[in-house]
Amino acid sequence: MIPTNIGNQVGITATYKVNGGRIAEDYNLAYLCPYQVKYAGLLMELAAATTYDTDGGSYLVAVPAGDNVVPEGWSWKTSARTDLLVGAAIQYYPIDADLTGGGSTYATDEVKFYPCTVCPMKNGELVGIPAYQAVNFALGDELASATGGFVRKAATGENVIGICEVPLDNSTGASGAYFVKVRVTDAHAMA
Repeated sequence: MIPTNIGNQVGITATYKVNGGRIAEDYNLAYLCPYQVKYAGLLMELAAATTYDTDGGSYLVAVPAGDNVVPEGWSWKTSARTDLLVGAAIQYYPIDADLTGGGSTYATDEVKFYPCTVCPMKNGELVGIPAYQAVNFALGDELASATGGFVRKAATGENVIGICEVPLDNSTGASGAYFVKVRVTDAHAMA
């Protein structure tokens, strides 16, 4: 393994010969990401790069987690540009993946993908995860992933990824308006 600093990301670049057993599940790993990461703590899952660039290489990329999935981990940092002047509007990499404009919501050329450090979900760890829109969180609520990498209350039969540690009222807020203090648990189906 070679420690590396890619852009403003901290991570590990690793090459392995797989012979079975555990492979570095406790290390932060840098993956390319076709989406803008606007929140640290965003839940991330892995997908095939060819889903986003059909003529690109065959490898895994990190993308914001979907609804009710068991995420691979959470984003260490945002993909905000760090070279802007003080007072300038915040811009996120990849620049052409504009979630607020009329274009594509992700970069469609692997050359424009941005390196994102994904921290693994570790049982017992406390993580601040951005709250999903219009959800009121109570102490002890079991939580699941929501579309876009946010967190919401889990329903019966869904994949629980953590427990709410501090009550939070985001009942009138947008996704990402607040962060939920989550104690990560082993993923299990809510009873």
